[in-house]
Amino acid sequence: MRKLFLFLLLPLTGFAQQNGNGASNGACSNCATVQDGSTTLGLTYKRDTCGLNYVTVSQKVGQRFTPAGVPQPCTLNVSGIPSCAIIEKAFLWADASGNGTAFSATITNPNSVTGVYPMAIIGQDVDKCWSFSGTDSFRGDVTAAISGNGNYVFSGFPTGTTGTDVDGFAMMIIYRDPAATFEGHIEIWDGAVVITGGTTTQTITPMNVCGNSVNQRAFMLVADLQGLGANLSMNNSAPFTIAEDWWNYIDQPASTVTTAQTNSPFNVNSSGDCYNFMMMGLYYQTTTCVTCTQQQTGSITVNTTATGSCVPNSGTATATATGGVGPYTYLWQPGGGTTQTINGLNPGSYTVTVTDATGCAIASDTVIVPAGTPPVAQFSLTPSPVASFPGQLCMNDQTVGGATWTWIVDGTPAATTSSYCYTIPDTSDICVTLIVADTNGCADSATACVEVMGEAMISIPNVFTPNNDGSNDLFVVTWTGLTGLKCEIYDRWGVLIYKWDGLTGSWDGKTDTGKLATDGVYYYIVDAVTTNGEVKEFTGFVHLVRGGN
Repeated sequence: MRKLFLFLLLPLTGFAQQNGNGASNGACSNCATVQDGSTTLGLTYKRDTCGLNYVTVSQKVGQRFTPAGVPQPCTLNVSGIPSCAIIEKAFLWADASGNGTAFSATITNPNSVTGVYPMAIIGQDVDKCWSFSGTDSFRGDVTAAISGNGNYVFSGFPTGTTGTDVDGFAMMIIYRDPAATFEGHIEIWDGAVVITGGTTTQTITPMNVCGNSVNQRAFMLVADLQGLGANLSMNNSAPFTIAEDWWNYIDQPASTVTTAQTNSPFNVNSSGDCYNFMMMGLYYQTTTCVTCTQQQTGSITVNTTATGSCVPNSGTATATATGGVGPYTYLWQPGGGTTQTINGLNPGSYTVTVTDATGCAIASDTVIVPAGTPPVAQFSLTPSPVASFPGQLCMNDQTVGGATWTWIVDGTPAATTSSYCYTIPDTSDICVTLIVADTNGCADSATACVEVMGEAMISIPNVFTPNNDGSNDLFVVTWTGLTGLKCEIYDRWGVLIYKWDGLTGSWDGKTDTGKLATDGVYYYIVDAVTTNGEVKEFTGFVHLVRGGN
């Protein structure tokens, strides 16, 4: 049972008014500094910006009085936050009769995300007539817990008839509505002011009011009022009474806040009760201080592009957004990238979610980073007659999907065009390599060597693709100045599978029996006869690639 003292019938000498003027009262934006609020209230938070507003929920949880508060965990429904609001700050206050032991509150938000938030002591004072060690006021920054409207589950507040008993808690969410055209102003002071029967006045001062308000509210937190007829006033209002219930969050329309106003007093008078006045605040809206325009909250569109590569972890993806209000924020999944362009990607599907600066306009798009299969490099050779040097060797790219080309002749880069003619200086052998890449940077190479024999010249390819696409479908020996040509093709076990005898012969990738030869490497022997009767044998390997067609 609560202990009431007879001194409440005595003159109030010794219970003088307590003012918060000694606490910090400078400008404060998004601040929540733990400060010495013992026996006074001090500035905690001050914010002035377009669209600013707030919502609050409150619950009694104490167990030392009757009727007792609700058991924990307890669920409170938050409503009134616009769908596109941007959360500025959220505070959780609690008051306790007890020994000053710090604790943490646990909150589960509507997205089922649970967080633990330390509750710092923001003021201590004498016991509220309960024979406890004292009275403590707590505040926690719970901004990270807020996910919009919905049910929030609270627990972790110590309660009981001994040790520490939290009277109740209140959570205030301060947000900014991009669609609003007013400027919102809010100022919050808190601490611990325990009055063991009597009156206290705490004052928000100095104030810097830029214009007359068009909408205004005042609020306060008073703990331990038990129903003995307290009178309260906020922002110069007439005294009013409330339904006292041991833990009271009071929030109601206030008198107009005027340009000339320099302070806002808050008063609690309960001559027959002990209480803790722990928080007060003033909120108002103006339309003449600054021009607040409604920000665009419409939809945005986003398009993505991607490039792949044969090199591992080298793909890229880029999102381009239009509409809404910039700048945009980006979130890529998988990976969690937050930039407009992400790099170092493996082939696969990637989704980007783009949000505009208002937080309202959101769009997503999915892009495929290609696997980057390299093209099969291939080219044809043409010699002009070389009876008298210099002659020419002309190469023409036949790669499907090629975008860039590099020709290398005898180890030296020679050209970067799709075709190239090389001047033959003498009768030495010539090896030509083509490095070709597609638009994704995937590259492949092919090499052909030319044997120059006086007036004769012969070139044997090292790859062909007999897939009936009309390009490089035949293994053909290119020559000039020959009178005879024979070729034998062997598989990897040394079995002769195909041959021809004649200058116009070729291999179509089938065996002598008409069966398709499998993809792989084959060995060839070529005997060439020049016009002067010289016989030359060439051996090497050719790669047959059908590509599954």
